[in-house]
Amino acid sequence: MEFSTWTIKPEDEYYSGVLKSGKAIITSPYLTNMKKLVTSVSVPVKLDGKVVGMAGVDIKLDDLTASLAQMKPFEGGSVMLLASNGKWLTHPNKDNLMKDYADVGAADVKQSLADGKMRVVTGLPDGSVRLIYPFTASGMNTTWATVLDVPPAVFSAPVWQQVYNTLLGGVLILAVTLGVILLASQMLIKKPLTAVLGAVRKMADGNYKDQITQTGKKDELGSLTAALEKFRFALARGEEMQAEQEQLGQQIETERKRQSDLDNAKAEDLHHFVELVQSRFNVLAAGDLTVRRTSVLRLNSTQSGRTSSLPSPLLKKRSATSHVQFTPFVPASVKSPPHLLPRQAFSFSDTISSEFRG
Repeated sequence: MEFSTWTIKPEDEYYSGVLKSGKAIITSPYLTNMKKLVTSVSVPVKLDGKVVGMAGVDIKLDDLTASLAQMKPFEGGSVMLLASNGKWLTHPNKDNLMKDYADVGAADVKQSLADGKMRVVTGLPDGSVRLIYPFTASGMNTTWATVLDVPPAVFSAPVWQQVYNTLLGGVLILAVTLGVILLASQMLIKKPLTAVLGAVRKMADGNYKDQITQTGKKDELGSLTAALEKFRFALARGEEMQAEQEQLGQQIETERKRQSDLDNAKAEDLHHFVELVQSRFNVLAAGDLTVRRTSVLRLNSTQSGRTSSLPSPLLKKRSATSHVQFTPFVPASVKSPPHLLPRQAFSFSDTISSEFRG
């Protein structure tokens, strides 16, 4: 506290305001005769309802500014003070002291000082949000306003923190979900599909004997394996039938060849027999009646399920014996050798017995 004397000016607010209203007031900032920036609290002294004096306290604004400057709400915010006339009482920038409010939201500030309601001002250059809190001290009959600047991080940091927490939780949940899906797909989908794919590859390579393992389930995969097993069985059966047909064809070809060889051998033997008979007849026709020839032709045949051996190296046929006899007839009264008899004096007794089949 400092003591000083000064010349009283009745028009000054700290004096005239109290006398006019008869009520306590807080004055707007002003300079004292000691060049100090102060604001005064003036209270009337009354006797029998009349103002007989005045008491007051001057508050140095530089001390108030220093006190408010130490307040850093919301980790970087600032606290300032506005007088009832809209002038700055405290401000981080001392050049703004005693100057009118000229920032964004001047109309809101004026309205707030008038009606005493809080206002929120946005759109400041640094992105801060400005809160205007009007207040009045009990019995002072004057409205001042506290101005609180809130850094943008105060609003964005919790939001970003929540976003980060949500993202982290979402990533963890997603990782766990993907892990479960991957494990389930490996066990429920990939493994059965790999088995089915292996079976299909075997079928593509021509292996139709190995059965396709069934899942025993009535889902799409179970239906697929069942259909593939039916398809494999049909292919395997078709392959067996084809092999049987090929074997039957080989048997038929072998039988046809054997039958063809048999026919050729029979024809050859018949040709040989005819040549033999023809040659003997030719000898007889030439007048040689001494010919007596028995040719044995053995024919083997596989017809009727009967087979016998044949000396011929080419074929095996059913045996048959052919006898060819040429016996000249000579009358008893003729004593001459047969070859001297006239040809017409002889008769031929031929016995030919043969059997051919096929």
